[in-house]
Amino acid sequence: MNSDEFKEKGFEIIEYISNYFDTVAKRPVVTTERPGFMKELVPLKAPEKADEWEDIMKDMDDVIIPGFSHWAHPHFHAYFPTGCSLASVLGTLLTGAFGCSGSSWSTSPASTELEVIILEWLAKAFDLPKKFLFYEKGSKGGGCLQGSASECTLLVCLAAQKIALQKLKKENPSIPEGELLASLVAYCSKEAHSSVEKACLIAMVTVRIIDTDERFRFRGKELEEAVKQDLKDGLHPFLVVGTLGTTASTSVDKFDEIGPICKKYELWLHVDGAYGISALICPEFRHFANGLEYASSIAVNPHKWLLMHFDCSSFWIDDRCRFVKALSADPDSLSADADAKIIDFSHWGTGDRIRFRALKMWVVMRTYGVTGMQKFIRNHVQLAKYFEELVQKDHRFEVINDVNFGTICFRLKSSNDANAKLLASIVQTRKLFMVPASLGGSYVIRFNISYEHMSENDIFNAWEIITTHFEDLNNI
Repeated sequence: MNSDEFKEKGFEIIEYISNYFDTVAKRPVVTTERPGFMKELVPLKAPEKADEWEDIMKDMDDVIIPGFSHWAHPHFHAYFPTGCSLASVLGTLLTGAFGCSGSSWSTSPASTELEVIILEWLAKAFDLPKKFLFYEKGSKGGGCLQGSASECTLLVCLAAQKIALQKLKKENPSIPEGELLASLVAYCSKEAHSSVEKACLIAMVTVRIIDTDERFRFRGKELEEAVKQDLKDGLHPFLVVGTLGTTASTSVDKFDEIGPICKKYELWLHVDGAYGISALICPEFRHFANGLEYASSIAVNPHKWLLMHFDCSSFWIDDRCRFVKALSADPDSLSADADAKIIDFSHWGTGDRIRFRALKMWVVMRTYGVTGMQKFIRNHVQLAKYFEELVQKDHRFEVINDVNFGTICFRLKSSNDANAKLLASIVQTRKLFMVPASLGGSYVIRFNISYEHMSENDIFNAWEIITTHFEDLNNI
């Protein structure tokens, strides 16, 4: 394909994408296809000769689109939002055009330096502690972009493990490293994302799952009791992972309780704010950040609630020198120098090639501005409160969680089986997509505000579908 053909097909693609966004509400929100459907439609061997462009685009409609669950649909309420804004589409297009694959500053100076600046923009927009800023005088911190919050958790676990082992080996030179490794203990709540357990599995350390309070929050008292018991048993606590906006209910752990305990026992505190931290862009939600000054690292996914395409996870650490030295195969790298003016982000993760994620963030943040993003977040929270009111006004239903952000966990005032039956009947219609969760032993239905341009009318229509299905089930 030459540049003239690219221009012609490019205009066609832009028109196709625009039409998709304009008509997505007319499609079933969940695919009607069954597992294995595509092997009946797509040859299992690549074409020997080039296909015609018209045939490729026809198959987009006949093969690809029918297999989608449409995350950009106004009736998609299953999961946290995905940042499929049109501005992000254009930013992603630019990113792909340049084919940038940074591994060191010299391979792509613009990519590296824009990434540093974008992380400064976000940290300041969230009003994060200044110790996480790269350009703040006296700060040793900074940020980078990863693929997901799960990757950030893994990197933190590996770095904290390495630092803890080095300390223990220095204090106990005669004890084999494997024995010391077996004594390391990490902590999270039962509402933490499964990636914490997976990270500890990969790092070969024990993870202690702590019960939450009646509002599904990780509390300081329970953490300290567990830490004291493990110390008494000769184990070595080293890492705590708290959550700002849990997956099931968007509860916010009590960092103002957890943080002082981490400081007292010299534990690395990582804050998984994959969804919830985005709300800190609005000053009225910053009370949820109480205690973040104790954090050693923080992660948030702009590809969830800040209108940016997957994958895009922002990650800050309060001591980049310590972090990079723990992970780098080249401990003498400039990246491990707190005064270095050159950063090689290849030392900040598991791979040595870095995508230019910062470019799409730059496009989106400049397109919306902080005030535009605040308006988007506030609208979602307001709509969540509206849905909460609709549930509370109906004596047959109840809300289970604190509606902190854009997620409402609700259920019938009935058995778990009755709630599961109701949800299954709704999803089968392909008119509304929600998923369940378990909170305190109860089967709950999660309703997420996801669609960028959602309105009160969309929320009201969704509630009509839910209540109508309940009534239909009772009449069977």
